[in-house]
Amino acid sequence: MSMTNAPSTIARMDDAINRDDLDEVAALLKAGVDPNARDVAGDPLLINAAWIGSPSIVNLLLQAGADPLLRDRDGLTALERLMQNTEYWDEGHDQVKQILEQFSSAKH
Repeated sequence: MSMTNAPSTIARMDDAINRDDLDEVAALLKAGVDPNARDVAGDPLLINAAWIGSPSIVNLLLQAGADPLLRDRDGLTALERLMQNTEYWDEGHDQVKQILEQFSSAKH
């Protein structure tokens, strides 16, 4: 395993996503972090970005090669997991939903 995909680096990426820190996510991707990496819970990073409603990070991960059809520990894609978010939804989530629908249909 390369240092860019070591658990500590993936944890750093997950933290940057949760803070909606686009610059740090971009820097970590540029350094070689796999956009399809999974967090400590086993969920793809894209799912975390979708859950927090960050269209800029979702776009960045997808442009870097994240697979929108990759499934989480419960067997759900990022779009399916996002649609389970019934407690906290804002404009960012609407944008993420549209982005994921577009990329998911392009993958079929």
